[in-house]
Amino acid sequence: MKVYVAAGFSEKETVRAIHRRLRERGHRVSVDWTGHDGVELPERER
Repeated sequence: MKVYVAAGFSEKETVRAIHRRLRERGHRVSVDWTGHDGVELPERER
């Protein structure tokens, strides 16, 4: 099964652990966003 795990960026390490467990069970992670450093929002969007 192909899955996407959504969570807040502060939960990045937890999501990495979830990805690992999913892959161990034969699932595919559709997008692994945990390798990114985050997003810097423009001042007007904060």
